[in-house]
Amino acid sequence: MRTAVATALLNLLMAGGPQAAPHPPSSADAAPPQGHLAIRSRTDLDAYLRDHAGAPTPFDALPPGARERFFLSLGWGSSGLGSFDPGVLADELPQERIDAILQLFGEEIAGHAPGSRLPEGDHADAPPVAAGGIDALERRYNDFYRALRERGDPDPATHAARLGKRFDALLADAYAAQALQDIDDRHLAMLWNAAVAVAKLTTEPRHVAALEAAFAESARRSRGQPSGERLRAMRDVLLASRRFDDARRFSERYSSPALPPLPEFVEPPDIRDRPPHGIWRMSTDGNRLSRESIDLSGTRILVTAGCHFSLDAAGDISADPVLGPAFAKHASWLVLPPGVEDIDAVRDWNRRFPQAPALMIHDREGWPMLADWPMPEFHVVREGRIVESVTGWPRGDAHQREALIGMLRRAGLLDQLRPGSP
Repeated sequence: MRTAVATALLNLLMAGGPQAAPHPPSSADAAPPQGHLAIRSRTDLDAYLRDHAGAPTPFDALPPGARERFFLSLGWGSSGLGSFDPGVLADELPQERIDAILQLFGEEIAGHAPGSRLPEGDHADAPPVAAGGIDALERRYNDFYRALRERGDPDPATHAARLGKRFDALLADAYAAQALQDIDDRHLAMLWNAAVAVAKLTTEPRHVAALEAAFAESARRSRGQPSGERLRAMRDVLLASRRFDDARRFSERYSSPALPPLPEFVEPPDIRDRPPHGIWRMSTDGNRLSRESIDLSGTRILVTAGCHFSLDAAGDISADPVLGPAFAKHASWLVLPPGVEDIDAVRDWNRRFPQAPALMIHDREGWPMLADWPMPEFHVVREGRIVESVTGWPRGDAHQREALIGMLRRAGLLDQLRPGSP
């Protein structure tokens, strides 16, 4: 399942880790240099660049600004490259050159190469990009990109506000219709990426309007047939902004397999008088989302969910003879709002785990106790306050199961266990 606020959005859009369908190297150009050892740390990368100074490398295929962004996007783990922004490579390079760069980081990373987004006919036999400067618009975009990757904000709302201000200062004026018409496809892709990021983070009308302007220019250039990826991103932002009627009209205008049917959104007339802990509950057939509020009086279990580890947890816990009954009675599995979380993914979750349905929250403001969104994280909540938490679900980890059982027992949620139960 997808996530897209603060760190979650960056993981998807900017740093998303090695992702997309694997593409095996497709030409000799993709093979690493003879005797090359995989780059597995920032120190290795610095040494590689130093040792190849003045000599050709696969990185030469990236224009200077894109090369800067790619290096900014790299995240290192204990065994090698842990994350990178696949969009930088996909927007800039043909497949063979994407593969050649990722081969430098080892076969495992190369196996997760993104597919090129360049139009047919942009072939790998084109000469590498010549060294040069970064023009003024791309420099502004790179400054915004760098801000996207910075950490340290205490909560998602502060992070979103800071990024919104940076976007306004650096790029807002670039979204005038004439300004968009005057730039090439490469710069339009940059502005599209920036607008998607800021609009999903803030859902502010001015940021959504910037994305709509970039979409309109993209649609004009494609003669009314934008890519499925851009169609889906535009509709997701409309949903995240709670412009449900606009999202439905958008789907009708651009009939596409990339836009699965939307459910009906049902809000009761007295919803403003209800407690703030709002969720969207999906009907059994997946055709309706009804807005409700969760009663947090007493003691409950809240799970912040949304990734494949959360799916593992839902499956394992539902089948567990001790945890299953307690979670079925006391737990709410929360995922992010429509448009940030994927509605189809929620449909699939609920078909697989009807006893542990995913509930899409209405907005983050209604859940102030869940400032971050680790996935999964299990919270015991008493009268609306978190009293204890357990983070993560490493599949098959008996210690994590025991930690979760211990937390629920201390909260009095396992009091009815039969004698002899773990």
